[in-house]
Amino acid sequence: MEGFTGYLSTRFFTSEREWRHTGIFNYPKRSLAAVEVRVPGRKEESYALLANDSGTLELFDLEGEPLVYRDTSGIQDHFLRFKKVHLETYRSRLEARVEDSLRQASPAFEIDALGRSGRKSKIDIHWKPVAGRMNNSELFDTHDAEQLYGVTEQGEVVLLQRFVFDPLIRSLSELQKDPIPPVASAGLPMPTN
Repeated sequence: MEGFTGYLSTRFFTSEREWRHTGIFNYPKRSLAAVEVRVPGRKEESYALLANDSGTLELFDLEGEPLVYRDTSGIQDHFLRFKKVHLETYRSRLEARVEDSLRQASPAFEIDALGRSGRKSKIDIHWKPVAGRMNNSELFDTHDAEQLYGVTEQGEVVLLQRFVFDPLIRSLSELQKDPIPPVASAGLPMPTN
């Protein structure tokens, strides 16, 4: 190739579908206004987080009832994780008929994000199954440890990284746990104000 320096390797790909921007949620600075995480079949674990104009976060159930949380910095960290989230690839590696059935299936989690400008983003998350591994005649691993499937607003089936999405798909009961008290370097509890 004229003008090309180096050598072609598997790092390069020719699928134009893969050249697209992989961002799902992109809310820079303080533009993220609300996040809703729904767990179909477990309504009691679903919630919404809203940032008011002063930046204070409010936690609600899906009926709009306010909920109490004790770990303020933990909730803030969780909310801020939704500001910039990318998918791994648009290539799901699934047959078309399997993609169609995944689009029709009930997701494990549904995530919506809303910006202050009114722009919404949404993704449905499905567990990616793996062939179970046997250990002492028991099946112990049914979900892929590295990837998930996602269905975008446009109905595209994509691959997601668990490293990115596992912190996002926390349930309400996890968010309402008491914060872990700080510990001094000697292993003794630190006094708190």
